[in-house]
Amino acid sequence: MGGTCIFIRADLPHVTLDVSQFCVEKVTEFCAVQSNVSDDHFIVTCIYRPPARYFNQFFNLLDAGTFVQATMEFLLCGDLNVNYLIHSN
Repeated sequence: MGGTCIFIRADLPHVTLDVSQFCVEKVTEFCAVQSNVSDDHFIVTCIYRPPARYFNQFFNLLDAGTFVQATMEFLLCGDLNVNYLIHSN
């Protein structure tokens, strides 16, 4: 939907992961790649969460989205739009 992207060098071995089932309009967008550099295998996940009221639904999708090879290390990055200056549960 245009909210996330990951740039990776063309000469680095990687696999683009299909995480589109976890993208929900107005709640969250994901993209992910699995990097296979040397003997290290890890997943890079980029997330965009618009500043909306669907916070619990976002966390449910985030939890479901981390399914990706749970035995692998992964890096989570992106724009979560969390306001730490206001009280929140």
